[in-house]
Amino acid sequence: MKKSIESCMSLMARIAGGNEGLFRMKFRSCNDLNDLIRDMAEEDSRAMREGLDEETLAIFDLLKKDNLTKKELEEVKKAAKQTLEKLKIERWRESTQLRAQVKTTIYDTLLWLPQEPYPEKEIEEKTNVIYQHIYTNYFGGGKSVYNVKVA
Repeated sequence: MKKSIESCMSLMARIAGGNEGLFRMKFRSCNDLNDLIRDMAEEDSRAMREGLDEETLAIFDLLKKDNLTKKELEEVKKAAKQTLEKLKIERWRESTQLRAQVKTTIYDTLLWLPQEPYPEKEIEEKTNVIYQHIYTNYFGGGKSVYNVKVA
């Protein structure tokens, strides 16, 4: 990491061509880029530590609580995985009936969360949060923000 920062600074100095203000601006950009790369690497390693992929980790993060036991955390991971497995539906956004089925599927899956830390009212709230996440990030036909290629 230190070597990449030094390389980036050297490149920015050459680009700035002796202009100190421009160099400082480029240096800040370089630091911001390194921070972003570090944050992304930390998130990737967290997904690996949790034994989840990026998609499932997003659902897991929406469901988990701070006060869960290890067993309850495993149950939350299982619910997150099952939720995504059941929701890879073609053209689900095009039909009101399919959207309602998606929401019902989420609710039915979340009913398997540990009952004590997840009372019925919270299951309903989490269902809405997960549905909104799914609606925003999954487009149908197997396409999502997690697998769209950037041109």
